[in-house]
Amino acid sequence: MKLLILGPANAGKTSLLKTAMENSSFIAVENLPPTRGIARETYLFRGLLEISAWDAGGQQKYQDRYYGSQEENVFSSVDLPIYMVDALTVDDTVRPAFDKFVGKIIEKNPNISMIYVFINKIDLPDAKEEKVFELLTKDLPSEIHKRLSFTPVSVKQGSAQQKLIEICDKIIEQRIENMGKLNKLRSIVEEFKANTGGADFILFNKKDGLIITSTLGKFTTQTLQFITFQISALESNVHEIYMKVMELRNQKVTPLSLNTVVMESASNFVFAKEVEGKATLMIVTKDKKLESVMKVVEIISDTNPIYEKLINILEFSNI
Repeated sequence: MKLLILGPANAGKTSLLKTAMENSSFIAVENLPPTRGIARETYLFRGLLEISAWDAGGQQKYQDRYYGSQEENVFSSVDLPIYMVDALTVDDTVRPAFDKFVGKIIEKNPNISMIYVFINKIDLPDAKEEKVFELLTKDLPSEIHKRLSFTPVSVKQGSAQQKLIEICDKIIEQRIENMGKLNKLRSIVEEFKANTGGADFILFNKKDGLIITSTLGKFTTQTLQFITFQISALESNVHEIYMKVMELRNQKVTPLSLNTVVMESASNFVFAKEVEGKATLMIVTKDKKLESVMKVVEIISDTNPIYEKLINILEFSNI
């Protein structure tokens, strides 16, 4: 997991990492020299979570490099972004630097769920954490604000360390939970295969188009592009005929949606089915026998109990 902590010089970034991750005392880190460029350390948190911590020095000459020649290396693939500011500093330089960090994190990591903002040194008599908070949030767009978590902290008193540990514990909990869900999803696609006479199933994540799991083991492909199926003009023609058919049958008309595409090669049929807006399921049949095709159609029916299990897991999954 990549942790990037950035902010102005002397905000307490290195002290936080060393006291939280290396169990150093505050006295031992109180007079640390400024970090030059980016210091990278790897920690094994609670023996479960490997953290690659990128501690970015706050001097302006280094900041220029982060947003210049080093931009891709610094801001890409960040799992845990932390911006630390000083509760004593309220001036015109604070907000532009903060906005620049948030914008770059979201640009390079569009699926990031939360950016953490630590307002440090609230233990000091001259701390102005409320004014700093107001400065950082004034006129902030709501879609940005909801992705930010602000916490007034003190590295000296230990609340900053407690908050960082709390965040890491939450990540561990989520990853363990998702691993359990991933194992269940693997079990379901294997069950699909067993019930279709050997068809292969590949489950793609809707969010990024990457493979979640498959009956072919672990492999990589290009990101799946056709995550959402659309029928546009075709829909009105098909729906008109469908309505007429149901009218002649004296049956209820329900909304139509295109969520399955079927293609064929000389030796196989290929199905692509959108699953509840959460994933795309691709199926490659073993052959072109009618029996093989019917088994696939049956297994991916909304009323099939195995398919219902897949929907239930995806409904509450962050995978």
